[in-house]
This record gives sequence, structure tokens and C-alpha cells, in this order.
Amino acid sequence: MQIPRLVLVGAGHAHLHVVRHLAAFTRRGVQVMLVDPGCFWYSGLATGMLAGQYPCEADWLDPAPLIEQAGGTFMRDRVDRLDLEAQCAHTAGGTCVPWDAISFNIGSEVATDAIHGAAEHAWPVKPIAGLCRLRYRLVDLFQQHPHPRITVVGGGPTACEIAAGIEQLAHAHGAAIQLRLCSSAARLIADWPARASSALTRELHSRSIRIENDCRIIRCHSDHVEAADGRQHESDLTILATGLRAPSLTGGLGLPADRAHGLHVNACLQSTAHPRIFGAGDCIRFNDRPLPKVGIYGVRAGPILRDNLLAVLRGLPLRPFRPQRRYLVILNLGRDRALAMRGRWWWLGRGPMWWKHWLDHRFMQRHRPHPRPRRRNWQ
Repeated sequence: MQIPRLVLVGAGHAHLHVVRHLAAFTRRGVQVMLVDPGCFWYSGLATGMLAGQYPCEADWLDPAPLIEQAGGTFMRDRVDRLDLEAQCAHTAGGTCVPWDAISFNIGSEVATDAIHGAAEHAWPVKPIAGLCRLRYRLVDLFQQHPHPRITVVGGGPTACEIAAGIEQLAHAHGAAIQLRLCSSAARLIADWPARASSALTRELHSRSIRIENDCRIIRCHSDHVEAADGRQHESDLTILATGLRAPSLTGGLGLPADRAHGLHVNACLQSTAHPRIFGAGDCIRFNDRPLPKVGIYGVRAGPILRDNLLAVLRGLPLRPFRPQRRYLVILNLGRDRALAMRGRWWWLGRGPMWWKHWLDHRFMQRHRPHPRPRRRNWQ
């Protein structure tokens, strides 16, 4: 009898949940392999890491010992195509990995090609590992320039967090920076309640962060950015925090997908064209209704994905994933302050920051591999 093989592509939120519950697979004889080129970086702690609140090592974990301790195997490589007929995943390193079921949880990326020159002259906020390098680049800039000019392009939650984090890092190093936030919308986080947006704007203004609304950046240069209305803003360092899209891999799998939202899946997180291919998180378009690219959906999809992967290998019925319509978002604004929002309810102050700190560190601690107990020598 052939041993069933499950391949998890990407160490994302949902796949970490599957790995944590790997015993449900291994005790039924399923071989599980996780394929990822690097480490898991947690988005919840990313801006705090950039701001210098947390060390870089607090924001990442190596998935290899986590899955190996649970009885699976890890391959540090990148899947670049699928052979659907042979049910094999081909990696960049030249390995062919056979599968009976396969799942994708590979996150998202910043669309650097949406702004001319951004790929060459702007620093994208993803991958998250880049924010650790950005932190050291900023510290060097503070030391090299008496009044460095920094531009954050974007007006959503990530852009606001990044701007606040840079301001805190500069404050901690005694640097007098000129920080500008360029948003293409009429106000920050335009889909949030207007009062929450106004409170956030006042908070950033109090940190001397200049906000340019209705300022759609169309071109980046090494020393300035250009807006669609002809305005130019000098910039020694430009950070790109605009909209996210699915990685290019999802469009090259030979499956229904679109460049903006990724792999098309049904309500059971199953590819609309192949019953043994699944996906979760930022790299999927869910049930003809794209979900916001926020980590909570990857976290909440984890238990459903685990159950459905096990079910498809055993020939059992699948469960639907019912994403919540309202979810909690907490923006880390530095200086021990944060903005929490759920539905029309919002709260700006120190309390949300304490709450966020507890939630994020609990998540990371839950997914870190525990050391094996030492054997006692009774002799």
C-alpha cells in the first residue's frame, strides 16, 4: 500500500498550525514535508522590530526543528512549478517532490512594478525579513545625514505603522528626520471609520510626520519621488508600503488564479480545478470573494485546512471555511501607543499596545519548538 504524501509549500500562519498538529497525520501513516526557502517572519511584530522595540530574533522562527520534532521533514528550497499530471512539485534546487495532496501558504508581496522606478529606488515592506535590514539601513542614515529625508508611500494600516515605527527609531537615536507619508486617498486608511482616521492623523502629526493626502506617487528616483499632479518630494530613502498582491508563483501553477489575489479556491480552501490542491492566507482568492490580506484569515483558516488536508487523504467529506466579517486590527504606533479597530469600534492609547504585545508574543511562543526533555542519568 502506497504511503500518502502531503507537501506544505510555505511556512505561513495556516501551515504552522498544521505542523503543530502533525500527530493527526503521522499516526495515520501520512508523510508530511514542508518546503520553504527561509524562516517564518511574523507580521504582527514586524513594525515593532523596525522601531527597535524588539530584537530581530524575536520576530522569526526556523520551521525546520518545529516540523522535524513533530515527525515531518523540512526542505529549505523554493517550489517554482507543478506537474499536475505526475503530481510532482519541482523546486528551484532541481528536486522533484511527489505529493498526494499539496497546500500553498506563501504570503504576499508588494507590487513594486506599479510605480516606475520603485523596484530600483524604493524599499518594499515585504518580505518582512527586509524590515530587519531596513532598521540597520535607517540607523546608518541617521548617522550619515544631519536631517535625512524619508518618504513612506502608502496610506493604509501598514504604511501608518511603518511611518510611526521609523519616527520612534529616529527618536531613540536622537535623529532629526524629515518624514513624509504620501497617500493616494483623501484620508488615511480610507475604509476605516472617519473618526478613527482623524485620530490617527492627529497622532502622526504630533510626531512631526507630514501627511500628503491625494498624493499618488507615480515615479521613484534615487533622491526624490514624483506625484501624479506634478509635485516632487525630496527623499534620501523611500519605503514602499502600498497594496499587496499574491506572489507570482500562484499564476504559474497551471491552475485558476489571478495576479492580484492568487490561487482560486472554494469554500473548503480547495483549488477550483484540482481536488488535492489547497491554499490559505494571502496567496488565495477565496470562493470568488477576495479577502483582505491580513494575518487573521491565515490564522483562522489553519484548523479548517488541517482537517481538510487530512480528510482528502482519507476520502472523507471536507469542511467549509467561514471567514469572519469583523476582525480585530491593532496598529503599533510606537511610543507605547496603538490604535485598535474592530468593525466601527476603535480605541487609541496605551491599552491596545499592551494587548497587542501580549497577543503577538503568545502567538510566537505557541509556535516555537520546545526543547526535548533531557534524560536523567540514574547511575
